[in-house]
Amino acid sequence: KIAIVSFNKGVLFLGAVLVIEPILYAFFFLGYYSRFYGKIRQWRFKLDTAKRIIKESAPLMFSTIFVLIYSRIDQVLLKNYINTEAVGLYSSAVSLSEIWYFIPSILMSTLLPSLVKSHATDSLIFGKRILKLTLLLVSISSIIALVGTLGAKTILYIVYGSNFLDAHTVLQLYIWSGVGISIGTVVINYLIVEKLSSIVLYISVIGMLINIFLNILLIPGYGINGSAFATLISYSLSPFMVLLFRESRVKVLNMFKLLV
Repeated sequence: KIAIVSFNKGVLFLGAVLVIEPILYAFFFLGYYSRFYGKIRQWRFKLDTAKRIIKESAPLMFSTIFVLIYSRIDQVLLKNYINTEAVGLYSSAVSLSEIWYFIPSILMSTLLPSLVKSHATDSLIFGKRILKLTLLLVSISSIIALVGTLGAKTILYIVYGSNFLDAHTVLQLYIWSGVGISIGTVVINYLIVEKLSSIVLYISVIGMLINIFLNILLIPGYGINGSAFATLISYSLSPFMVLLFRESRVKVLNMFKLLV
């Protein structure tokens, strides 16, 4: 990607890279598996297992679709309500705000096995690990958000130049969405461990609807800053929607009772 940008080859070459990238990942995974775990030709299809996996993962698949929609719908609405220049300014701030989102994903993928194990053996240890992980991610996201808020103009100037300084308020608002996303990452994995993946889907749908409504409400009066604030509110509210559903609310409250 860096080479394509450096030699000014355009978006078609970037599109080709995006197509080739997952194919390369697949080949590397297959090669690694074949070397250390056995041959692919030894695999056998089991209909019952396939049905179970699809049934358990379907809510998460649809949830990913809705999350993708409501993480990008603000840019679509900005184009319709204002213009493409507004989308460019907004996207520059969003890209900087989201650049660190891989950190919660890495931590969760690393620590999820220990969470699953503790959930099966000791509810108190499981609750403590969930709490510590939440505090860790909130601390990281808060520090990043504070740096982004205080240095918004400087960061935009260094990365994009003076033409993008008008996006500094968007960066100052949007970057705090990371706190909600950090809590949400823990909540989603907590629900998966508790086998409540259907609630993940409901939360994603509600979050998407709130985001769309707030964008429609705020963009006409506040422009790109209104869209950033709408996204901040929707991301901040989403993790706490777990309390809207009786089954997940009971489990969350019982976990906190153990910790108190």
